Amino acid sequence: MKLIGEDNISQPHVLNYPDPQSLILQRFGKDLFILKTQHHLRNITNNELWFDCVGQNPSWFCRDITVLDLQKHTEWYFHVRKKVSLIRGSTDLELKPTHGNKQESKVFSAAKCRFILSPKHHNWYLWEHEPTFSYLKKLTVILSNLLTNYALVLIFIGLPRFEMRDGLDERRHYRVNVFDIYVALLSSFVTFMVHIPVAWFFRFSPIQFSHYEQDVKLTFRYTQACWYILISMITVSTAFLTMSRFWVPHIKSLVWLTICAISVTFGVIVYESIFVCIAKFFYRFHIVEYNVRQKFADIRTVIEGQRRYLFSRFGEQLLRPYFENFYRPLRKRQIKSKTMTILH
Repeated sequence: MKLIGEDNISQPHVLNYPDPQSLILQRFGKDLFILKTQHHLRNITNNELWFDCVGQNPSWFCRDITVLDLQKHTEWYFHVRKKVSLIRGSTDLELKPTHGNKQESKVFSAAKCRFILSPKHHNWYLWEHEPTFSYLKKLTVILSNLLTNYALVLIFIGLPRFEMRDGLDERRHYRVNVFDIYVALLSSFVTFMVHIPVAWFFRFSPIQFSHYEQDVKLTFRYTQACWYILISMITVSTAFLTMSRFWVPHIKSLVWLTICAISVTFGVIVYESIFVCIAKFFYRFHIVEYNVRQKFADIRTVIEGQRRYLFSRFGEQLLRPYFENFYRPLRKRQIKSKTMTILH
């Protein structure tokens, strides 16, 4: 990215390097970058954006860009809504600031619909990185959800009596009836109501032993309580299923497995999605708010410390001499060569 102002032009900046875990510029993401310029740009007139077309299917969709001047406290908004792609579209964009306030939009605009229907904060969306709801916590909630679902379905369709006659299957044929569908929906709803508070308590609780200031709503005791609840539910469900599974006959076990699959699918697609949409539409849940204006002093202190350290190790040019090929858009010959490589 390169910003062009009335008085000066910024140096090109590589936004997503280094990014070893591929967390920057992901789908439905909102990323924050601190760009330093040697001179003040004054009023920004253009914003040039391009990418290096690396990968099997190189493409990237940019929704919008907001540039905030931390010194003058002025803001420029770029309404992009374009896809930079090697096969379809263009590999570079030249943008001009959009007049008007970016908040002025219709209530049911397409952008808000995409925000509401996005999988962000969905408990089963493993690709979403959340600082206070890590992969370990998310996977533990999912495991507890599955085991609780299996246990509830077995309870609703009939517990074994732990006698030899349990081997006589009361279901002669494999068939899923209306009652089984009702059991799946009920089990899914009960499991969802138990685990959704645990997941959001995790999200609103702080990280233990963090070196950074955390803007959270709850104390760490809620995190400990959530872990106790999950461990207890996983232990009880596992013990219950281990004891009961031996006494469930073959056909009934197939129906049991089918009901569990329906229950889990319904919970993931319907209950979770409806809750996330309602939460975003009515309550506008935001786990972490980046208030750049209030934390400008802290940001400047950290940036200056990093700059002094990097200058002492690599010099004032840092790694810019190694990234010369990234600091300009691809030429027509390079685009043609990359396109032929992908197509063949």
